Amino acid sequence: MAANNPRQIYQISPRPLTVASDGAPVDGGGGGGDDGGMDERLKSLEHAVAVIEAKLPDLATNDGVESRLAKTETKIILWIVGVAIASGVAGRFLAGAPTAAPAPSQVPIVIQVPAAVPTPAAPTAAPPQQHKP
Repeated sequence: MAANNPRQIYQISPRPLTVASDGAPVDGGGGGGDDGGMDERLKSLEHAVAVIEAKLPDLATNDGVESRLAKTETKIILWIVGVAIASGVAGRFLAGAPTAAPAPSQVPIVIQVPAAVPTPAAPTAAPPQQHKP
């Protein structure tokens, strides 16, 4: 007889049996024995242990770890370089075309001409001196 809850299965006794992740009933306690599907679960556990044992020698060496670390380091460096280049390119486009600096205003050229020097007057004749007797 099945209850409304599909995760619980009732047998003749009112004691509920829990259900494993694969849907097979698991004995809730007491009595022991096989509820069916135990061989299948045991085979999957043996397979999982075999896979772990196969990977264990590789995990014990650092070769695998070092190669993965080197690949990761290379990827990080490539990302940093790529972001730097992309930032530079984006900055150039977002900043717009470079504008030329305005030409400095020219200082006026001042030529100073010396003041006009009076030209020496031609010697004038001295007034005639009078002789006194």
